[in-house]
Amino acid sequence: MSISDKIIGALLTVSVIASAVFLCVSYTSEAPLSHSFDALEHVAVVGTYRMNNENETFALTSGSQIISTEPVMVINGNFTQDIPSGMHVVFRVDNANITICVNDEEVYASVPSPPFSSSGGNYWDGFVSGGISATDTVTVRIENIYSFRSSAFDSFLSTLHFGSTQQLITKILNEHTVSIIISITVLLTGLFMLITTVLLWIMKTRFLSGIYLSLMFIYFGGWFLIDFNYMSFLFPLPVSNNILDMTLLSFLLPLTLLYVVTSVKAQFSKFAYGVAALDCVYILTALALQLSGVVDFYGTVPVFFIMLLITGLTILFITVYEAFVLKKPGAKFLFFSMLIPLAGGMLDALSILFHLASEIRYVRAFIIVFIFILLIRLIVSFKRIIAENTRASILREMAYSDALTGLSNKAAYNQIAAAIERKPEDLRRLTVAVLDINGLKRTNDHFGHEAGDVLLKDCAKIIRAVFAGHTVYRIGGDEFVVLLLGEPISCSDYYKALAAEIKNAPKNTPVTDGIACGFASFEKGDTSVADIFRRADEEMYKDKHKPITI
Repeated sequence: MSISDKIIGALLTVSVIASAVFLCVSYTSEAPLSHSFDALEHVAVVGTYRMNNENETFALTSGSQIISTEPVMVINGNFTQDIPSGMHVVFRVDNANITICVNDEEVYASVPSPPFSSSGGNYWDGFVSGGISATDTVTVRIENIYSFRSSAFDSFLSTLHFGSTQQLITKILNEHTVSIIISITVLLTGLFMLITTVLLWIMKTRFLSGIYLSLMFIYFGGWFLIDFNYMSFLFPLPVSNNILDMTLLSFLLPLTLLYVVTSVKAQFSKFAYGVAALDCVYILTALALQLSGVVDFYGTVPVFFIMLLITGLTILFITVYEAFVLKKPGAKFLFFSMLIPLAGGMLDALSILFHLASEIRYVRAFIIVFIFILLIRLIVSFKRIIAENTRASILREMAYSDALTGLSNKAAYNQIAAAIERKPEDLRRLTVAVLDINGLKRTNDHFGHEAGDVLLKDCAKIIRAVFAGHTVYRIGGDEFVVLLLGEPISCSDYYKALAAEIKNAPKNTPVTDGIACGFASFEKGDTSVADIFRRADEEMYKDKHKPITI
């Protein structure tokens, strides 16, 4: 992993941890809402309204849709029907301060915002009717907290009911069941993908783009789940839900960019990492400003749109360059996939621009299509990686295994010896055992190489049994080595065990001339495994004159 990968990974980790800590602080410091409603029937306010305390008034009917970014709206009129005493009037408070008066008497004021937020959040609320007739004068003042949002007024007017909690929740959840199921499915898919990619990482297969894509799924799923039509019923902490909404959405910028960069191994990766780092800095700054009470995370939305533009253009440039200039495999697929959420975003932008809608609608559906296309691509990648790993494992086993005896070979011995030499503490704890089969040449000459192979395999079984728990290496025709790491060993115990194994070998085992064995441990002045091996080899040749036999 390059230094750039490590830096952006560390910054992203810090951002995720910081956002998690802040959200925990927010959720624990915010008082939860309580909902208690009695019936369910739609009601409207009709009359006139004016904006920003100006004198000009406009007609307000039961079907009026007010989509506006104006800061204040004042309604004068009356309810379309009587609301009996004891009934609860319910409605959505969409990041607004709302006061309602009946016959100049205040009957409702929205909950005050906590110290770290300008808004009380986006939630369902209401008040108990003291008995309101259709002829009573109703005055509603709605203050839009965030100047860039156009849904505050219409959210109140379109959701005005008197109703019971259970009926309201049931109605809302029924309307959004598919959305909830999709959100949870995306979230769980992301968690499964993350576990899979982490396991691949543990298996020494670094699939960095898979990790970023997994996190994209998790954050997308979480963001989809935050639907303010029902969110305050599931988690009655509306300000924290606001912060979570922006946090999840903001993290999608660097995650998407990093996925694209690592997926196609982009040539301009350092520039992309710089943009991703800038996204993380924005998130950390926005969280710090929210925590200090200076500016809400929602208040930084104009900056978010700037970061969205910068990140989006970077992704577009990289995918176009990699797909059509460098013509990298997979880059063109990624480019056309990216056009799907872009099309959804453009439809939403046009809808809001021309006041056809007050909130995003299309981008969520288009993103779902986009991420499941990426999921199919990831599954194909997983299959390819698993196949490559299996093939590599087989080749590695063939490269480091002795075909005749099944023991590790000289290449494996050289590799582990080099690893031990890189750790002086291991070298100081090393004992080397060198073993040699006596009579192999005579067996080959008199009985043929097939008999020699049988002798080698039978002796390999004996040596493996004696040194159980340790790796045995065949480094030559009749020569074997065992590397013993740990406390000082008793060589005599191994000699006795070797003699016992030979004695107990089946009668048809042709170990007639025995197995010579020599041991040597680390001594002061040794600088390599070869130094210890040399002395063990000398001890083995001394033992050839008095071999261990039956």
